[in-house]
Amino acid sequence: MKLIFALFFSLSVLSLPAQQADSPEIMDWVQKISVQIDKKLQDALIIHDWGRLLVNLMESNNDFESVSLVGVNCVEVRIAAEEGRSYCNWINTYDKDNDLNACILRAQEARKIAIKMANAARRCKDEITKLADWNNGIILTPAVVIEEEASLLEQTLTAALDAPNTHIRLLKLEAAYRFFNDADRLTRSLVNCEDAHHDASDGAHSCLLALTSRTPKDMEYAIQEALAAAKKLREHARNCQ
Repeated sequence: MKLIFALFFSLSVLSLPAQQADSPEIMDWVQKISVQIDKKLQDALIIHDWGRLLVNLMESNNDFESVSLVGVNCVEVRIAAEEGRSYCNWINTYDKDNDLNACILRAQEARKIAIKMANAARRCKDEITKLADWNNGIILTPAVVIEEEASLLEQTLTAALDAPNTHIRLLKLEAAYRFFNDADRLTRSLVNCEDAHHDASDGAHSCLLALTSRTPKDMEYAIQEALAAAKKLREHARNCQ
């Protein structure tokens, strides 16, 4: 388990070049996600439906996680995204209670954090636009993030095909499966990203087929399908906004 975690962590760190700068576009996207989270949780609190509250908390967790996955340079946005995840993920958070009253408090706090995240994104956007050279070099946009993720997926899946044994191949597949699911969540939140979202879903499905294959031949075929989906994802990501 430690080895798998280390692999995931190292791949996440490598997925985006350090010199990339945030763009005003990505700060606008963070603000849009923040508004969606706030409305989603407000609606759940108003109708007093326990089941809907739990569902909306987990959906909001995915929204906060999408912001985390992008890896923006704006520190206050990153902090808010992590704080939001800790409140919304009632399944995997063990330092908070999970009864009805506690989940209501979770939703109320998460709404405050969503507003804080939106305000942080607005401030960072203002700072970015004041810089005369903000658009020099590689700019971090949602499309760039997905393209980088897809390129990393191609490398990981190619390495899975070339792996010397099943153990290494499965480690690579687990990493690719996680990245496809990350891309699935991110593409779902963007505009003009339907094709990329379809590619991410297909890739995740192919990775799951590979992980549950009964024969080496079936596994290799499923990896090839996942690799094809990663290549399509890289191409279609350019349309995402």
